[in-house]
Amino acid sequence: MSRSRVLPIRALSREESRRANRALGPGDGIRVQPARTEEARQMHSDDFAVRDRSRAYASAVLAPLHTCL
Repeated sequence: MSRSRVLPIRALSREESRRANRALGPGDGIRVQPARTEEARQMHSDDFAVRDRSRAYASAVLAPLHTCL
């Protein structure tokens, strides 16, 4: 199992930073700056909207093909 390299925490010494990173673990999501939370939410909803539109387009393209077969 390979471990990704984590950047040191600037305010801490090298050893304290290493211990803090090990204690925090790998995490389970992405980190977003508090000032950019709304932008991240918008991107998240846009991503789902794009997926929905692409599925609708694929269904519209495949529907005539199914009637021909």
